Amino acid sequence: MKTQLCVTCNELVPEGCCTCGDKQELKPLGTDPTFSCPACGQAFYKTADAASYLEIHLSTFKYHFHAAHNVRPLVDVDRRLALFTKQQLDEFKADRRPRGRPRKEQVK
Repeated sequence: MKTQLCVTCNELVPEGCCTCGDKQELKPLGTDPTFSCPACGQAFYKTADAASYLEIHLSTFKYHFHAAHNVRPLVDVDRRLALFTKQQLDEFKADRRPRGRPRKEQVK
């Protein structure tokens, strides 16, 4: 089942139904790499888009999300759709160690 964003009440809802009953204002997710909240204008990234924003492989990002729990989504819908903000991704990028094995410090 696909998830859509209701522009009127600003909620993520299953495709074709919303609590406010406004079926014309449902916006499908995934039409853009990122989409923004109509109320506040904040951009959200899906899992694949978050990985490309961080310039890491999708499986690496999924590891940090599912197994290591280093990054938590702002919205998690039925464990199928996870949405991340740019601020969350920037904080994760700052805390993450660089690629490769760390060098030994030289003993003097």
